[in-house]
Amino acid sequence: MLKRRSKKKEKVSFFKCFYIGLLTLLLVLVLGQEWKIYQVKKGIERAEMQRRDLVAEQEKLETEIKNLNDLKYIEKVARSQYKLIKPNEVPIVIRE
Repeated sequence: MLKRRSKKKEKVSFFKCFYIGLLTLLLVLVLGQEWKIYQVKKGIERAEMQRRDLVAEQEKLETEIKNLNDLKYIEKVARSQYKLIKPNEVPIVIRE
């Protein structure tokens, strides 16, 4: 009788270990998939932030293009940055 009980214990022990191993494997697989999902979500967030930045830069560049096609804006820039004057104007320079 002792032999029968030990075989039963071995079988029970083997199946317990098998199920515990199987559950551990499933847990590892599920956690791995969750980690991949987390990484994909972070990538989506980064891409969305990049897209917002690029849209803002595009709007800024479109405004600049619009301004560069405006003669009044070009004249304003030429007068302020390059100290250009119109014909028959007298520049006044104030020295400190």
